[in-house]
Amino acid sequence: MVQASYPRIAIRLTGALVYLGGAVAWMLVSYVADVLRCDDNCLAPEYWSGWQDNPNAWQWEWVVPLALAGAVLAAMAVVAGWFNRSLGIGLLGVHATLFVANVVFLISGADDSARLDSEFVVPVLLVAAAGAVAVGLRTRSLGGHGAASAQR
Repeated sequence: MVQASYPRIAIRLTGALVYLGGAVAWMLVSYVADVLRCDDNCLAPEYWSGWQDNPNAWQWEWVVPLALAGAVLAAMAVVAGWFNRSLGIGLLGVHATLFVANVVFLISGADDSARLDSEFVVPVLLVAAAGAVAVGLRTRSLGGHGAASAQR
């Protein structure tokens, strides 16, 4: 069995902290969005342009549970990645799919000006990269190629 070096463990732990921090941050943002769903922009029903303008829309009931499921999947991916890399990578993929579905779900209820800005996309990509590091997503060791390098 090949033992991981301390720097590699430190890098994976840092990746795990960033990944889990991003998942928890998204969960908190989703919770705040749910709590403030109708804080200052509620309009009369005849002016509703999407479900986000309707404080009674059924979609609001799914905002926080989807984010909570994402945070749970992130934690499961990190833990599984330490014991079974393939399972960790699979859970990371499921979490990424759920996150994309969650974003599409939220954007679908916004007005026509909704779009993804770089202020959103860049941090999401950094958290996704940290998740890949946390679960041990790599194809080769630095020393060489394939199974022969894993035995060194």
